[in-house]
Amino acid sequence: MIIHALPAFSDNVIWAIEHEDRLYWVDPGDAQAAAAVLRPGLQACAILLTHHHADHCGGVPELLARWPQLPVYGPADERLPWVSEVLQHDQRIEAGPGLSLRAIACPGHTRSHMSYLLRSAEDEQEHLFCGDTLFSAGCGRLFEGDASDLLLSLSRLRALPASCRVYPAHEYTAANLSFARALLPQDRAIADYTDFVTSRRKLDQYTLPSSIVLEKAVNVFLRWDDPLLIEALCDRHHGLTRDPRSILGQLRRDKDVYVARDLD
Repeated sequence: MIIHALPAFSDNVIWAIEHEDRLYWVDPGDAQAAAAVLRPGLQACAILLTHHHADHCGGVPELLARWPQLPVYGPADERLPWVSEVLQHDQRIEAGPGLSLRAIACPGHTRSHMSYLLRSAEDEQEHLFCGDTLFSAGCGRLFEGDASDLLLSLSRLRALPASCRVYPAHEYTAANLSFARALLPQDRAIADYTDFVTSRRKLDQYTLPSSIVLEKAVNVFLRWDDPLLIEALCDRHHGLTRDPRSILGQLRRDKDVYVARDLD
């Protein structure tokens, strides 16, 4: 299995999964960018949609005009009229020969946001396509949910195997790490990852995919029960309660202010 990172717009990443002679797209917001990976002998097989925002699904009509019978997997949401195969939380299907798919409901960024856990029959490695729920060193804005939704969704993803590879839909890692370092300036894991990310971005290279084990170390949004993070946040916000919902909610509000340009 080969997973291609296809750039779109300013910072979107369309993931194209090549398995044998079959191709699957995740969040093809731009049809031309998505089609760039096509070549003779490679058959378009399916589209996976995480949520309804245009930069994630805007290319679907053009792709369906070219391949009218292409199945489109996604959550039940009237704002995704192209979805032909509605998936529920924890539903498992065979997306193609030797390719298994598990849907994980991740409300918060949008009310119906869905992530997908993919595994091929010949490979024990798991691959998480998480849209705008989880970024490397960050998470998506709460446009339609609250801190309880965020805790539920991130708990589901944090519980995945440490080796699971993580494929967010945006390259926001450097900005996310800037926020994390402002909050935890002495954290060695965050500092070391910042050095790595800085070197990659100077070469205009992606920092993605990530992994669950890495995110648990450097992503403050997965460290809601870390005493050091709790102390740092409570020092900034006197009277903040220490329960996970309060911690995550405050983190997200602080990040909204810290990086106002990140709109996802």
